[in-house]
Amino acid sequence: EWLLVERERLRRLALDVLGQLAETSLQQGDFAPGIKAARRLLSIEPWYEAGHCQLMKLLAADGQRSAALAQYETCRQRLADELDVAPSAETMALVDAIRTGAWQPPQAIRVELGAPTSIVEPAALPPHNLLAATTSFVDRRAEQAKITELLTEVDCRLLTITGTGGMGKTRLAAQIAAHYLEPDTPFRDGIYFVPLKGVNPTSGAGQADVIPFISAIGAAIGVSFSGKAPLEIQLLNAVRKKLMLLVLDNFEHLADYSGQVVAMLEQAPGLKVIVTSRTRLNLYDECVFDLWGLPYPSDDSVPLDLELYESLQLFEQRARRVRHDFDVQAELPDVVRICRLLAGMPLALELAAAWVRTLSCRDIAQEIEQNLDFLATKAQNVPERQRSIRAVFDYSWRSLTAGEQDALKKMSVFAGGFSLAAARQVAEATPQTLADLVDRSLVRQETSGRYELHELLRQYALDKLRDDPTAYEVTMDHHCVYFADYAMQRNFETERDHKKSLIDRDIEIDNIRLAWAWAIEQGRVQGLFKLHLGLGELYEIAGRYEEGLELFQRASVKLYEIYQERKSTFSTGYHEIGEIYGQMLAWQAWFTLRLGRYKPAQTLLFEALSISEQSDSDGQWQRAYPLYQLGLIDWYLGRYTSARQYLEEAAAVARQTNGLFIIMACSVHLGLTETNLGHFQAARQHYEEGMMISERIGMHSVTGGLYNFLGRMAYFQSDYDQAEQHLEQGVDMCRAAEHHFHVAFGLTYQGLVRAWRGQPDQGQRLCLESLDIFNDIGEPYGQALALDHLGQVTWLAGNYEQSKRYFLKTLQTSLEIGTMPQTLSAMVGLAQHLTRTGHTEQAAQLLAYAIRHPAGGHNTGQSARRRLVEMGFQSEAEPSGSAPSDEQIETAARALVVSQYKTL
Repeated sequence: EWLLVERERLRRLALDVLGQLAETSLQQGDFAPGIKAARRLLSIEPWYEAGHCQLMKLLAADGQRSAALAQYETCRQRLADELDVAPSAETMALVDAIRTGAWQPPQAIRVELGAPTSIVEPAALPPHNLLAATTSFVDRRAEQAKITELLTEVDCRLLTITGTGGMGKTRLAAQIAAHYLEPDTPFRDGIYFVPLKGVNPTSGAGQADVIPFISAIGAAIGVSFSGKAPLEIQLLNAVRKKLMLLVLDNFEHLADYSGQVVAMLEQAPGLKVIVTSRTRLNLYDECVFDLWGLPYPSDDSVPLDLELYESLQLFEQRARRVRHDFDVQAELPDVVRICRLLAGMPLALELAAAWVRTLSCRDIAQEIEQNLDFLATKAQNVPERQRSIRAVFDYSWRSLTAGEQDALKKMSVFAGGFSLAAARQVAEATPQTLADLVDRSLVRQETSGRYELHELLRQYALDKLRDDPTAYEVTMDHHCVYFADYAMQRNFETERDHKKSLIDRDIEIDNIRLAWAWAIEQGRVQGLFKLHLGLGELYEIAGRYEEGLELFQRASVKLYEIYQERKSTFSTGYHEIGEIYGQMLAWQAWFTLRLGRYKPAQTLLFEALSISEQSDSDGQWQRAYPLYQLGLIDWYLGRYTSARQYLEEAAAVARQTNGLFIIMACSVHLGLTETNLGHFQAARQHYEEGMMISERIGMHSVTGGLYNFLGRMAYFQSDYDQAEQHLEQGVDMCRAAEHHFHVAFGLTYQGLVRAWRGQPDQGQRLCLESLDIFNDIGEPYGQALALDHLGQVTWLAGNYEQSKRYFLKTLQTSLEIGTMPQTLSAMVGLAQHLTRTGHTEQAAQLLAYAIRHPAGGHNTGQSARRRLVEMGFQSEAEPSGSAPSDEQIETAARALVVSQYKTL
């Protein structure tokens, strides 16, 4: 009873707080938080009529009249469904007033971003000149909280909000000022907004220079200048004993007047100043707050919740101003795309949203990608320099020196940020130039020390660079050379610190991809050679097989053209180009086999081997790598004798040049081959060699994978304690290394072990997690493996119908890609179901196939033998007859799929 009473008390408290928040938002004219609060209130108590009225008022006040009227219909329906009553007369009167336009929101205390007029002094509020805004303000909650916190600090009396044009500096500063419009404000003598965009500095020295600046401040705070005393002295006297907040807006062109700002702060200890500027004042006592774009979803895996992303909220609000029925949810993926393209820049979002009246969001996104000039407006009440994104950047561009312009143009070729070293080599930018561009808010320095340009500014600068085709080509060549050398150096570091090498390459993956594309386009053979190892490994670990295949396929096509051209003319170096071409084919084959396309992969590998023979090369990557892959493919297909031969030959070739990576890879897969054949001691020896090398070079993903394989071997031996220990260690290491394939591989065997230890529910959860990962990376061998294990786990749980479905899905997948071991394992699983339903003869036939076919291997063969014993056969008996052919197995499996689906 106490709990029920407490729950009701907390519910009522939540309703009161949310109602107060909604009402406060309505009174202050900041409607977005109020709308959220009202909707949250109604989610707790949907039949609360006063809450519906609050939400209708807020929506109407925000310009969403149609939404307000729709809310009334929701209110009417809720009241009818929950309470069987009609809306009150007051609610009916409200909706009529909204419909006719007679209802008006209360006078709000908000901020207009224009020139101030008269000073308004409401009772109980400090004097101010802040006017009502014409549009709602998107919260920028984090920024408001941080700036407010800074202003409470004794040492922060001059705070500069910096950012490139269009970031919303002015609006944020004005909103912060409005925050202090309350009776107990620390600025009891006034809060004043001083627009400076119309103040023109004059050249020369003397009092005349400061008159326009001093006059602007005096006009804003209501100082009447008179007498012979200099204006700055009169201003200082006016503010000397005041507790006051000044907002000096658009200060970037008045840097020479920063001394006057310092003088005011020195003479008036109760004064605090917020400055908005595209560049820092570079004063000792200055607190700097860099303002960048509004938050937007940067990852497709993140839930698309409007309340989490202020860029989405702003776009929706501005879109509804021009099209009242705009439904952001209906076009959410394209709205997200727009926000990403604009990197959350408020001005750009507003300009883009204005187009929803005539274009779909998909069309808007396409236009933005193709033409920066698309983002423009003809509205007359918008300052000229903010009527287009190009105008915003033109204003900043004109203030740069020639050296700064040159560096900014060249830095536009970077993708995903850049380091100081890259800026020096590619853009010929000095540390001082970078620092100056950071101060001007044109380049952003991250906490990691890396630099980045806002995407729209990058496009603008890239257009400037492309105006000179020669300069553009030279800069792109410099970019390609730098990142080719960067990737190559990280390859050399792999044997010393593999994890650091991966991290370094991953940080620059966007630049490496860009360099790769340029090398293909321009036929830069050495660039492709230096880039390919690092790029291939990154895509392998991330499980991005389709993308990896596309990248190496394009490179192979280009290199084939160059190779054939040089070969036909016997040009110098064509053998070397052939070797590089062969390596591209091998990597193309790698991603092809990862996608379960084994025959096309074999064709590519045989071609790569042919080229290596023509060039008489026995290097690790030219010959050993294709041989290793052929062994791996035969392992997938269950051709263990052939797999062993290829792997042993590959290892022998690699040992000639001390190619540790290939030696390690061959050892691992020789261990897998011997495990499948039941040769556990030999398998352990191979695993130990692979472990020694992987630990030596810090290749944690391989070390983790080896622990998974040791766990798999222990499972085959029914040593579940050892299996679980190895698998847990392997999965943890692979998660840390972010190697998706090895994580999923370990999880699916963990699931089997848990099921055999009497925990089938946990086992099923682990196998399902594994299947999800294999589905995400598109790895069909892994998909079939996880499905087969799910069939076994659900069988142990007694969920026979689901088990049969999993085994049938396994058969379908394995037949599609040709992995015979998985086909035979699924047939053993389905034999259990046939036995259970009395079809023992057909079950015995399937079990015999699994025992006699070489691809069945040790574990599947042992499982089949156990089933035969359970069916009454002698334990030592072997099914008679020769080994069935692959064609026989496939025919029987396809027939089994057809017949068993009919029983579901």
